[in-house]
Amino acid sequence: MKKVSELNNLCDVPACAIIYSLYDTQHEIWPSSLQVQCVLKKFKTMPEMEQSRKMVNREENN
Repeated sequence: MKKVSELNNLCDVPACAIIYSLYDTQHEIWPSSLQVQCVLKKFKTMPEMEQSRKMVNREENN
């Protein structure tokens, strides 16, 4: 959460985090559900080419 917050504040990048755990039924949302919805809505309205250019897959980056 701290890194996402820093990215948001220092780089003025709209950022959010949704964290799921296999061990906990509750997921964490940062900064809020409403702000996450706004970031996702903005992402989904981007052209498909732009969306895929900005995606990151952690499994591919290891």
